[in-house]
Formats: sequence, structure tokens, C-alpha cells
Amino acid sequence: MVRNTLLFLPKLLLLNKTGFIKGFFKSSLNCDCFFVTSNQCDNRRTDCIGYIGKRLPHNILPEHYVFVDVDTENIYINGEQRTVTQVFYDLDDYRNASEGCEIHNENSYGVFIRELIQKLKQSSSKIINKDLYLCMLLLQYINVIIQPLLILSPFLKNCQTFNHLLLELRTTKWFLTTLNENRKFTLKHRNVIVTKLADLMLGFGFIYLCLKYHSSIIPQFQYISQDFVTMLRKLLIYLMGVPIGLKLNYTLNHSFGKFFFYHINMWRMFLMTMQPYFEKYFTLLLIPSAFGITFQIALICDLLSMSTFHIYCIYVYAARVFSLQVKGLISLWRLFIGRKSNPLRSRIDSCDYSSNQLFIGTLAFTVLLFLLPTVTMYYVTFTLFRVIVLILHTIFTKISDYIWHAPIYIFILWLINADSIKGSIYMQKDAWHANTQIELRLARLSLKKCLETFSLNLKDTDMIKNSFSVIASHLITGKLI
Repeated sequence: MVRNTLLFLPKLLLLNKTGFIKGFFKSSLNCDCFFVTSNQCDNRRTDCIGYIGKRLPHNILPEHYVFVDVDTENIYINGEQRTVTQVFYDLDDYRNASEGCEIHNENSYGVFIRELIQKLKQSSSKIINKDLYLCMLLLQYINVIIQPLLILSPFLKNCQTFNHLLLELRTTKWFLTTLNENRKFTLKHRNVIVTKLADLMLGFGFIYLCLKYHSSIIPQFQYISQDFVTMLRKLLIYLMGVPIGLKLNYTLNHSFGKFFFYHINMWRMFLMTMQPYFEKYFTLLLIPSAFGITFQIALICDLLSMSTFHIYCIYVYAARVFSLQVKGLISLWRLFIGRKSNPLRSRIDSCDYSSNQLFIGTLAFTVLLFLLPTVTMYYVTFTLFRVIVLILHTIFTKISDYIWHAPIYIFILWLINADSIKGSIYMQKDAWHANTQIELRLARLSLKKCLETFSLNLKDTDMIKNSFSVIASHLITGKLI
């Protein structure tokens, strides 16, 4: 069986000097492949794959070797002149090539090309041992910090500042771990560094703007909070009347109104008490911006939750009453059709009710049904406020995610057509030569492929928000969102 011979050569291989050429040998079922991984000759035999000169040296070459005659430029494989498929490539381009290479044309060579790229990348710049020791030391400190935070995570899962701190620590841990494993900086590492620098610059810019307009931000915040409380009071007065022409139950309506009025007034007193402290310690609230604008956005989300806590309380009260009322109506409705719920077997069974049970059930069903419009009015109103707050939370969170995962460095490299994002490999044959010659050419990856390959996402899958259908079912049944 005739074996094919492949010879990968750098385009700029210098043939005017004599010496050893570095490389390695790879063999498959029907092909012998020789890789030359250096442009220049060397006097040392370490990692050599062949020799360039006028005469072939004896007893100093490996078992499989390449000899290039300087005078005739003929190529000899293991001392014999064979028909060789020569594959020329750009050494610097392939050393900096992207990890997500795509092979176009002649896919049978894809295994050897990837082998070549891996070897070239292994010989590229690596981190020295001193830096690796520093990485390991920092990694130990990060692990010590993360462990107690993971214990507190179930109790502080709704605190955006805590979640973002945990995300930063996880990203730092990933950075140091992969840096220690790869022993060099990859594009993902560089993109994380550039994104963090942009995050810090935006944070310092936010601090500058807040300190510059300090005198107008605080009064504006006070006006907004006071106007919001006033708007809620007017809304409750409107609901206690005849909203949109509905005739609600007077007793239940006024009971709800007074109960919610008490919470709003109590929250108004709390805001008035906290305003002097807010003015005095306003600059302290800007400290998270020194660690990045994403930290400040997380703090803003927490402040938004605190400032709308009274709305959340009212929403919880209305949702609980509405949920109990809906469940009661569903259970009593089964009474009219002779059914009942069996929680032990999770099914609906038939049941014979007595006349007294039917009479009491009818009275209870009638009361709950006629009180439902009053409860629904308050539930719908404050659920709408709750949804608005959640939308604001989602907007801030998305902005933070886009800043944190922005592929700034990758996009800049793609714009300038840098070698490090070149990954589409094309082959061009030259049929006018004694030996078959193939030239490998690198083209840049598409922007979509670059983002898919080098984007970093360390968000916890448990933190993914519920789908629209789940939220809609919770809203209909009165479950909390």
C-alpha cells in the first residue's frame, strides 16, 4: 500500500543557511506527515525534524527526518527522494490563529492542520513560574472568600449587590484557574481584562457626574419619592370610591383602603426619617462605582427594591387574599358538580354531599363571588405596580449583563482583522510543480462565530427568570412573582 507524504513548511523558511530545523513527525493509517515549525535553522538538535545543508549528516538525525539540499532545493524524506505534498503556511499567522478554526476545502487535512496549530500555540509565549505561583496564591484566597458567601447565598439570593459580587469572584476564579491550566493568556482572558477596564472607566465617570451634579440629584430624588407617595394616596382614595363605575363592597373596600393607607403613611415617615442620612452619606453610596459601574447598577437595583418595599407589601397582601378567594371558589364550584379534591392521590374524586353541606357551600360561594370584584380591583392595581418594578429591575440587570459580557476586545480585533481571530482556513493547490504544492490561507471568522467562540457566560442557570407563560399563570392564580 502506497503511503502519502505530507510536508508542512513555513513560507519564509530560510534556505541560505545550514543547520537543523525544528519540528515533529505524525503518522496515520495511510499518511506520514512532517511538520516544520521554525523559519530558521539552529545548531542544536533539540526537537529537530530535519536538516538543511549540502550534505546529510549521519547518526545525528531522528528516525523520521527531512533533508533539504541547499544547492538543488530538493527534498529528501528519510534519505529518499519521494513525491511529497508540500503544504506552505504563514508561521506567525497560525501561531496567533483562533481556537475555533474552520477548514474549507480538502477536509482530509483538517486533523493535521489542527495538530500543527496546537503545537505552534504550545510554543508561544507562556507564563513564567513566578506568575503561576502568584495565580495559585490568589486562587486560594478567592476560594476562601467564596465558600462563606455560598453558604449565605440562599438567604441573600434577592440582593443584586451580593449576586454581582459572587459573579465577580466566580469570574476571577475562572480567570486564574484557566490561566494556570493553559499557562498563557487566551482571547477570553484578554476580553475579560478589557471589559473590566471599561467597567471601571464607566464607574469613575458615574462618580464624576454624581459629584458634579450632587446639589440637584438629592432634591430630585426627594421630589420623586414624595410625589410617588402622594400619587399612591390619591389612588387609594379613588379605589375607595367608585373606580371606573364599579360598585364595590363598601365595608371590604374601606377596610382595604384604611389598611393600605396605614402602610403608605408608615413608609412615608420612614422616607422622611432617612432623607437627612441620604443627604449626609450620599457619597458613600458611590463607593461601589469605584469597583465598576456594574456594581453601582446592582446597588441601584437594591435601592429600588427598598424604596418600593411598601408596594411589594401591599401587593403580597392583595395577592394572598386573591389567591385564597380563587382557591375557595374553585373548591366550592366542585361542590355543585358532586366532586371533591383528593390531595393524597392528587386527583378529583366523586362525592355525595348532604343538603346542609350544599346549603352552606352555596352561601360561602355566593359571598366569595360577590366580594371577588373588590379584591380583584386592588390585586390588579398593585400587581401592575409590581410588574413595573420588575421591568425596571430587568432593564438594569440586562444593562449590567451587557456591560459585563461585552465582547469589546473581540470586536476591536474583528474590525482591524487581527491574526488572533483568523480561523477560516482555505487551501489553494499549485498543479504546475513536480510535487503537489498547497498553500494555506487564513481568513477572519464571522462576527457571529467570534462572539459564540470567545464570549464568556458564568451566570448561574438557576438564576434564569421564569418564562412568560409561568408568570402569566402566577398572575391569574394570585401566586407571587
